[in-house]
Parts: sequence; structure tokens; C-alpha cells
Amino acid sequence: MTAGGLYTLYTQQQSNFHLSGRRKLIAQARTAPWGFTSNGQMNAKLYVKVGSSWDWYDSGSVQLNGNTATAIVLDLNKIPSDKLNDVKEIGVEYESNAYGEYTSIYLSYITVE
Repeated sequence: MTAGGLYTLYTQQQSNFHLSGRRKLIAQARTAPWGFTSNGQMNAKLYVKVGSSWDWYDSGSVQLNGNTATAIVLDLNKIPSDKLNDVKEIGVEYESNAYGEYTSIYLSYITVE
């Protein structure tokens, strides 16, 4: 990770993702407890891209920490149900602030409810 960096971890296995009728996606993510200088911060967004125009929907930015995993929740009720049967991409976008360098990020898993 670099200071002020933006990173994305995603999958485009679209034929496997049919989320219509589901309520939310939940990702569990954290940072390594080492590596930040004072005031270092890492934020993450869980997102999906849906439909023929690859419309973007995300959870909003959530601050991660290094002690425990943070749940990042994307409310699927905000996405038109017909688009949830045409999911193009699911991912997590990470962004560090100016002091957020020399650490690692971990994505444990993403579940759907």
C-alpha cells in the first residue's frame, strides 16, 4: 500500500451471480496492525456493477482497523431487482489517506443474505 493509494479487489464471474431476492452483501475486511504511521487510515467500499451499462452501487466508505475485521454492508434493496440478475462485478475498493502506507489489507470473505 502507498500513501493516498486506491486499490480494488474484484471478480467478474458474472454468470454465477444472481442476487435478485437477496437483501444485502456483507464483506469482512481489515488492515494489518503494523505499518501505519501516526494518523494512518484505510477505508473500504463494497460495490457491485450491474446491468448492461455496468451501473455502480456501493456501501459507502467504511474505516478499517487492524485489530478486528470490519463488516462492510451493501444494501441490495437499493438496487432495481431486474439488475440484480445481471451482476457484472463484485468488489471491494480500498483507499488510504496520506499517512496510510506500508501495511496490508485483508478480505476474509463476502456473503449474501
